[in-house]
Amino acid sequence: MPQKKVSTGCNAKHGIEQPADSSKISNNQTSQLLLQKQYRELTSRHLGDLRQSLFSELTGLHFHIHWESLHPTAPKDAHSIACSVCCGLTNGVPKPHCDVLGALHLEKSRRAGASGHRFRCGAGVSNYWFPITIRGLVIGIAFVQALDKSSQILRQHMWDDPKNNTVPLLSRAEFDHAAHLLRFIAQSAETATLAELNQLDVKQVREAMSSLQQEQDRLNEHIQRLLPKQNQLSGSHHNSSPLLVKRMLDYIHQHHAEPITLLECARVHGHNASYLSNLFSQTVGLPFKAYLTELRLEKSKELLGDPDQNINEIAQAVGYASANRFRLAFKKQTGLSPSHWRETMRPSP
Repeated sequence: MPQKKVSTGCNAKHGIEQPADSSKISNNQTSQLLLQKQYRELTSRHLGDLRQSLFSELTGLHFHIHWESLHPTAPKDAHSIACSVCCGLTNGVPKPHCDVLGALHLEKSRRAGASGHRFRCGAGVSNYWFPITIRGLVIGIAFVQALDKSSQILRQHMWDDPKNNTVPLLSRAEFDHAAHLLRFIAQSAETATLAELNQLDVKQVREAMSSLQQEQDRLNEHIQRLLPKQNQLSGSHHNSSPLLVKRMLDYIHQHHAEPITLLECARVHGHNASYLSNLFSQTVGLPFKAYLTELRLEKSKELLGDPDQNINEIAQAVGYASANRFRLAFKKQTGLSPSHWRETMRPSP
């Protein structure tokens, strides 16, 4: 016999409380709140209609979910929702002591672990509360409630009020079966969520490893190409051409944050631009513009390590006239946008 449904602020279709309005979450939420939101969305998807229908078909009951609040200052009050279900079963109202006892049972439920928390409230209603935990973070409480056949007070209450005859009475063994099934369903949702999170982690690690390998290969090539040339420049005082290139390199490193060009560099050093272009490429191994681009992008990677600097500020700091041009140049070299690079290289929490 199906259980009488009670309005608890839960989804009327499958008894799962709807997520809170994300607009109420403050802008300065912590990383834990972000993780909690991600875990909650994934787990809510895995606790869908199929599991609820299966539970209802096998037990005649409906399980409910109380999600922990995403707002850091919101009270964590699951027992008020549970009490509304309980009172609906008994056609009663919460007793004065329910607030105290409900808060105690809620705290016990959060610490219950894989066994869950089972008790019978003062109204004689059997309760089983199970904490949904993802990576050590409790994100919600799944609970099921039913009237106990062994309670003579409830049986008399049912006989005295014929309209309550639609509410099923469960034996202890029957309620144990419902509690075990709820625990299995909640744990299967936890497992599915963890599997999906692990897939996301593997994907991010692979992206990070690929980016790091590309960066290592590029740096090795850069070192092999430039270091011998730099050594040659520093030791060849008798040759004017390497000294001229060295002055060009010094000028680039000093003014890379400015909109410098080969023509301007040639004017500063008093030489023909075409001559300097050929001399620079032959000595350094890179054209003037390519070397300047690499230098700017290397500087930008250092600045991306500072989370307080936005992309526009970094683009200007390394000599790009627009953030869009900086993004295009950065992605062309690394395969990642500056934002994605920053996220990939940031240490995991």
